[in-house]
Amino acid sequence: MAKTSTINTVGIITKRKNHAHEELIKKLVDYLKKKKKTIILDNNSSNFFEKLEGHKKEDLLKKSDLAIVMGG
Repeated sequence: MAKTSTINTVGIITKRKNHAHEELIKKLVDYLKKKKKTIILDNNSSNFFEKLEGHKKEDLLKKSDLAIVMGG
């Protein structure tokens, strides 16, 4: 039987200087918090939040079980 892995940590990466996805990112973060997931934002995404710090993309990818890339 194949072993399934659990997604606990989700990284979010967004395109630079693009505020078009701001509302969607906030909804995604709210959803992930309700699901009790750890959220890691890149430096661009963290600009939309006061209490979440940003990370370099390389570090984010190393720490995340799943990475969501928005904006191309």
